[in-house]
Amino acid sequence: MKLSPVMKITTAAMLMGLAIIFNKLLVIQIPPFIRIGIAAVPIMMSSVLLGPVYGFFVGAIADVLGYFMFDTSNFPYSPFVTISFVILGVLPYFLLMLTRKLRYQKHPIPYSYVLMGAIWTFLLVFILMNDSVTVSGHTYPIDLLWKILIPIISAVVFGFFTWFIYYLNRRFQKKVLDYPSCPSPHEIAFMVLLLHILVNIVWGSFWKSIFFQMDFMTIFFVQSIILIFSFPIDTMLLTTVFMTYYRYVDKARSNKVE
Repeated sequence: MKLSPVMKITTAAMLMGLAIIFNKLLVIQIPPFIRIGIAAVPIMMSSVLLGPVYGFFVGAIADVLGYFMFDTSNFPYSPFVTISFVILGVLPYFLLMLTRKLRYQKHPIPYSYVLMGAIWTFLLVFILMNDSVTVSGHTYPIDLLWKILIPIISAVVFGFFTWFIYYLNRRFQKKVLDYPSCPSPHEIAFMVLLLHILVNIVWGSFWKSIFFQMDFMTIFFVQSIILIFSFPIDTMLLTTVFMTYYRYVDKARSNKVE
């Protein structure tokens, strides 16, 4: 069911507020550049539920307003961060349009699994070829223990998550015709993973290497480590919210109109 303009504006304002709260309060920040949080979730939701135009404004205003009104980091304003939020607000709509065909396939092509395999391979190659990483002038050794633990932990997390998404998707397939507008768990996983790679790993590593004057590959490595845990959390949150929304809220509105 399509939302009215008033409902879209109200929903956008609510999601914008959540993005600001999550980005400024519910976040783990490790100087100089590591940030772990769920601020991307309401921004991606705005794109999927309201469209890319609303997603653009939710992402941009959430970052700018959040910085100038609530920021306590003492870092200067950076348009690079705003661009990241804008991408999160625009791309999800188009990514789900492209992957819509996966919704009705019992055995969809596991694009997200391929991407997870690529990230895992990069981590493996990086730690095998490097004995240390230097962050903000501090050198951290990558000894034999970490060379063993990082591939094992990342493989376990990705393996469990792969099974979990597969299980959720099987349950979703049984009711897909009841909620045709709801993106499937496979679609959400692919969307979130691709956005994390584009926004946090590729784009984030690029601008942070300039902003903090650090080695690009070091930041790329650290961002990939963060992705191991942030990607499953964001995916599970979005999957839960979307399935709940389309099962109860959207369906209730449709029944009321009928």
